[in-house]
Formats: sequence, C-alpha cells, structure tokens
Amino acid sequence: MAVDKEKAKKTFEQWNRGARIRNIAYQRAGDFYSSWGKKVGVLVTVFTVIVGTSFFSRVSASNDQTIFIVVGLFSLAAAVLSGVNSFFNFPELGAKHTETGLKFGELRRRMDVINCLVCDDDSKIEAHLTEIADAYNAALNGAPILPRWFYDAAEKKTRVRVAKSITGTKIGLQVCGDCAIEAISIG
Repeated sequence: MAVDKEKAKKTFEQWNRGARIRNIAYQRAGDFYSSWGKKVGVLVTVFTVIVGTSFFSRVSASNDQTIFIVVGLFSLAAAVLSGVNSFFNFPELGAKHTETGLKFGELRRRMDVINCLVCDDDSKIEAHLTEIADAYNAALNGAPILPRWFYDAAEKKTRVRVAKSITGTKIGLQVCGDCAIEAISIG
C-alpha cells in the first residue's frame, strides 16, 4: 500500500501537537485537583478541631448563645466541605488526570523518537502511524474528562508564534511558555 508521505507527515505533526497539549493539560489538571483535595482536607480538619475544642472548652462553661451559633456554623462548614471532598473526590481525580498526562508524555516522547528516524519505506511509515494511533487511543481510553480551560491554556502555551527572521523570511517559533524550542520555516 502506497503512503502519501506529505499527508502522513501532516497527520503525525497534528498528533504530536495534540499529544503535547494533552500532556500539559492533563498534568495541570492533575496538579489542580490534587491541590484542591489537600486544601479542602486541611479545612475540614481545622474546622473539626475548632468545633471539638470549642465545644468542650468554652461551650460547656458558657451560656452565651453566640458561641453555640459559631460552633454550629463551623460544624456545618466542616460537614459540607467533607461532603464536597467526598463527592468530587479531588485526590483520585487528580491522580487520574496525572496518570493520563503521563501517558501522553510517553506518547509524545515516542513520537519524538520516531520523528528523528529517517524512513522511506512505506510499510514502516504505516507501521509507525498505526503504532501512534493505537497509543493515542489507548491514552484517551478511560481518561477523565478534561475541562476546556486546561486544554485552552495548554494550547496557548504551545502555540506557534509567527516572527520574521533576520533575513526577512517568516518563521514560526514553537513556543513552550516563554522559550522558543524550535524554529520552523512557514514561507
């Protein structure tokens, strides 16, 4: 079977860019959810400690209704935060996003290795594309839903900036954050 090398190259570049974006986006989402899980867990612990110590130290010795109300509000806040943390399960959600991000990182590195190979054999090109397609689908299989803002932020981070070189030709700079990592000729 003959392989259209230009189409194969374009497909490979699109998949590589998608894998890079998803690698960054899933890693960021994993960090975000893990961080929220820790923050909510600390708040639940603090509120529970406040309720427990306040109840035994001040409430039993006082007839002031304000203290009862404040302690009740802390107790309610601790219960609500505990429920939110249990419902959203931030730590597990963070771990799933991080795991998916790692899969896309492995895929991206494999694509970088394949990209370095010089290959004119159509069967090898087809085999590499099939391998990448299978790995891409495997990374997406069972992946948690990625909120759009994580994808958009990662896409913005990896965008191609158009600039003029010293000779006046247009070049694109593959950008990762503020650092140009690759210059590509675009016309």
